[in-house]
Amino acid sequence: MTWQVHFDLARMLIADREREADRIRLARLATDDVRAHDDSPSVGLVRRAGARVALGAGRAAVRLASALDAEATRLA
Repeated sequence: MTWQVHFDLARMLIADREREADRIRLARLATDDVRAHDDSPSVGLVRRAGARVALGAGRAAVRLASALDAEATRLA
C-alpha cells in the first residue's frame, strides 16, 4: 500500500511541475519575452527522461508490492 501512495505522490508532483512550467511558458509568450530562459534546452529533456525512468521504476515497484501482497494474502 505504501508503494501506491509514493507512486501517486510522485505522479502528482510531476503533474504540478508540468503545470507550473506550462504557466511560465504561457506567461513568457504573452509578454513576448524573447530572452533565453535556459541556455540548454536539452536539460529539460534530461529531466523529463529521468522523471519517466523514476515513474517506470515506481510502477514496477507497485506491481511487485501488489504481487507480494496478493501472495501473502493467499498464503495466510
